[in-house]
Amino acid sequence: MPNPTQVGIKDGRLRKWLLSIAVFLRNQNQGLLQALALWKANLAQEFAGVEPCLVCMCVISTVNGQLPRLSCRHCHVSFHPACLYKWFRSSGKSNCVHCQNPW
Repeated sequence: MPNPTQVGIKDGRLRKWLLSIAVFLRNQNQGLLQALALWKANLAQEFAGVEPCLVCMCVISTVNGQLPRLSCRHCHVSFHPACLYKWFRSSGKSNCVHCQNPW
């Protein structure tokens, strides 16, 4: 029997949304209302068809509120600039997060 509180949302998508609200709450210094407003805007962009960044799993960056705008020239997946640079620094290489081709 399906969970009535999920209203047809798949478990993986629900977990991703719950993780994103935790990220917004952790990264917002302004408070709960601002984090919830950012989370709501993030969900609205996702329903509008904007693909989330594969590094932070959010459509709207928690760092600066931007949409993913840097695209890999091989797989065309988009990332937030701050997330991509963080990925490059932590991995020690400049390969795409998704396809692993050189950036």
